[in-house]
Amino acid sequence: MKSKFLLALSFFILTFTLSPVSATDAIIAYRSNTGTYGLNSPKIRFWNSSNAGSWGSEIELPTAGSPIREVIVKYSPVSEKIVLVTQSDDGYLDAYVCTSNCNNTNSWIITNNIGQVWSTAPTPHSRRFDIEFETKTGDLLVVYGVLNTSVNCDLAYKILPATSTSFSESVEYCIDDDSANGGSDLQYSWVKLDRKPVSNSEEIILVGFDSSGSDVNAWVWNGNTWGNRVELTDAATATGGYEAIAVKYASDGSKGMVISATGTIGAVVGRYWDGSTWTVADIGDLDAGDNQDTRWLTLKADPASDDLMAVSINSGSDLDTMYWNGSSWTITANIDGTVDLATARCADFAWNPSGSTGRLVWDTDTTGTTLSQRTCSPLCTSSTTTFSSYAGTGAWISLYTNPTDSDTINIIGARLNSNFDIGSFSFDGTNYVNYGDSIITADTTVSTFEAYSISFHPPVGYLNVTLISPTGTNNYAQNQTFVLIANVTCAGPQGAVCGKVNGTLRYNTSNSNPDTNVQGNGVYAIPFYTIESNPQECGNLNLNSPPCSLKWTVNVTGNVGSSYKLDVNFVSDSPYVQSNKTDYTTVNIVEEFLSVTLSNYPICFGSVTGTGIEINASDGSKTECGTGIQGFPMNVYIESNVNTSIWLRGDTDLIGSASSISVNNLKCANNSNPASKMNLLLNQFILFQQNIQSGSIIPIYWWLFVPAGQVADVYTGNITILVNKTS
Repeated sequence: MKSKFLLALSFFILTFTLSPVSATDAIIAYRSNTGTYGLNSPKIRFWNSSNAGSWGSEIELPTAGSPIREVIVKYSPVSEKIVLVTQSDDGYLDAYVCTSNCNNTNSWIITNNIGQVWSTAPTPHSRRFDIEFETKTGDLLVVYGVLNTSVNCDLAYKILPATSTSFSESVEYCIDDDSANGGSDLQYSWVKLDRKPVSNSEEIILVGFDSSGSDVNAWVWNGNTWGNRVELTDAATATGGYEAIAVKYASDGSKGMVISATGTIGAVVGRYWDGSTWTVADIGDLDAGDNQDTRWLTLKADPASDDLMAVSINSGSDLDTMYWNGSSWTITANIDGTVDLATARCADFAWNPSGSTGRLVWDTDTTGTTLSQRTCSPLCTSSTTTFSSYAGTGAWISLYTNPTDSDTINIIGARLNSNFDIGSFSFDGTNYVNYGDSIITADTTVSTFEAYSISFHPPVGYLNVTLISPTGTNNYAQNQTFVLIANVTCAGPQGAVCGKVNGTLRYNTSNSNPDTNVQGNGVYAIPFYTIESNPQECGNLNLNSPPCSLKWTVNVTGNVGSSYKLDVNFVSDSPYVQSNKTDYTTVNIVEEFLSVTLSNYPICFGSVTGTGIEINASDGSKTECGTGIQGFPMNVYIESNVNTSIWLRGDTDLIGSASSISVNNLKCANNSNPASKMNLLLNQFILFQQNIQSGSIIPIYWWLFVPAGQVADVYTGNITILVNKTS
């Protein structure tokens, strides 16, 4: 009979959630003749989105060894990592990587000369590289128009793994242009990349302008190789050598669009990639009333749909837009016919974070003090208005959509003017505010090239945490182990990231709630220690990451009669993501308790016909054994506050009146059709099963092998079943 009753506890899941910190920063990287190294070092500033937003102080990074011309900076989509790559007068690319504390110069790791794109700077200037992260992995690719004489290496690329901060071990791989110009040493003078914004995708599209053959080609990266090359045009002959190419995925990742100028009448061609096939999506002549040639193109994705907006400036200083509604293009031509420059891109467009509408901004008053703008809903057909005050003739304007709609600021603008100033302005959905014409720098020394780049920190997520088991109040015996499991996910707006997250198992000491880390790595401690490490890491989490489940095997070493609360505290390495703790479980440390109930015994094999055969015990169908199951199976029901083991021993052979059968012929298993069976041993225990939890019913199925020639008789014997605490 049972000596005690052990109360069974109902388990349930408790979830606790904290709201995110309301802050999304951005970074600008730029050329400036300031600091210790002057033009030879890139400078950065961070923007804080609080209220109307503000730019921080200038931070100088290490020297690139030659004056900076172009710089591209991007945040990782899966972590706090920032990668910045520069292109200098000497044609070399230099890389800067930071994973935390990025407002400290010493936190940036530089790799000089990761590639070379020219030996002598060209005229007109061109940006011969781009960088992009894979959405799924956080691996980064840099692709560039490599300087070499190989006919099989027209573009080169290197990979920076998500776990790496240096290109020093990165191998240079080649992309061969196998178009009609293939077989020649081609020079790509403009390169543009964009990643598929879907969480499980490693896809990136590359578009490049081959200035040797006036070709524009695009490729697709599948996570391993570049393939699916498509030639948009072999007649980009009238671009003036400017950036008349663009690429952008729709925000839902359904299509990746590439566009390019072609011919001599201002036409634009397009192709979109749907994951398996390229489809023609030509735009055509932007203005049939003139033969001006397209020189500059940009392309932006609507955050709320599969729509796109392209902006064009042509050789006649005309400004046009092209709206893609998911299936066709609509042109709005001649928005302005006298933008400040046709040799630089002094116009751009950005969507509002909520999508469907955006703003087009451009410079057109030469020495005046205003910028012009239109509301695009989504077509840019509204009236043109101006806003003041902005100094100098416009050279470069870039607009960037804030990915966090809850922030005050919708769009950030950057502007490089004829005074060699880089300024910045913002749009809050109603008004434009000028942070200052030289708020970034007053000393680029030139306005010939776009000497800046802005990247927004991905939207900040928050940690949803859950204590899976055990929950409620639980009794565990001293020196017993139990398993504690907790989950965490990253939640928040589209594109949210939570940084690198770890979880720490804690218990309470002097406070009423958990406040002390449990000792880990199997190091003995009182009142608890874990076999596994503590804390444990989840790695980088973002909105689309699967739940991270952490498990600890906890040894209970405290005094009998003591009680503790345990929880798991999850922490991110991102300064923007708040820590979050699970609800606690209460552990009472009690004396060991064990109760065993045996049923379906004694073991009966009934009458046997023949010898040299194996028979099973009665499953209730052998009438000579009486009613009920007798040994097939025998059940062992265990109630305990410790994990237990079952041991079996043969005390005697099976004895008849004139003969016997060895107890070794008695076999057992925990199911009725086992792959193998265990033989009993005489006067020696065998381990049948271990680490059995309380409330378990363990079946033991029995068989007997009757040796050939065995004398008919009635045989009986004894066995012992021992249940003890698993050591």
